[in-house]
Amino acid sequence: YMWPGKEQQIVFEFTGPSVQAILDRIPKSKVIKREKNKVTIQATVVHGTGIKMTLLSQGGWVKVLSPQSFVDEMKEEVEKMMEGYR
Repeated sequence: YMWPGKEQQIVFEFTGPSVQAILDRIPKSKVIKREKNKVTIQATVVHGTGIKMTLLSQGGWVKVLSPQSFVDEMKEEVEKMMEGYR
């Protein structure tokens, strides 16, 4: 990704039409659970702006589950985005 940082493991749900597309964009990722309308993906990523931008580019199809610190970062970013529409 564009911005370096410390490696971390994240877990997120994906409900979009092509799970393979998201797996291709995040090389160290794998599906750990499949449900009717969503998959849960575990990925080893470089913590930083790059992975956040990648996940945010998927809009409402992504929900980060862990670690909690990254969940909080994503929530904060989404709230900042919402402010632009108020």
